Amino acid sequence: MPWSSPATGRALLHAVCGSDPDRFRSMTARFSSPVLPGQTLDVHIWDDGDVSLFRTKVGDTVVLDRGVFRTKATQGALRRRRERFR
Repeated sequence: MPWSSPATGRALLHAVCGSDPDRFRSMTARFSSPVLPGQTLDVHIWDDGDVSLFRTKVGDTVVLDRGVFRTKATQGALRRRRERFR
């Protein structure tokens, strides 16, 4: 497994889930270019609630593309949704 995927997953876990692994639901992406050990990954995230889109780059080269990251709703989020529909 290329190391760009786990490194990106870790970045998403911290940035989107507040470092809470219980909120991590799924992650999919397309490998588009190889990554060598020691290269710096830049993870670009567009967060939209329970679904976030992402792309990982090394410099100007996209290495993970079309990324979709899904989170599990927390109890607080579920409570807010229920209150919104009352």
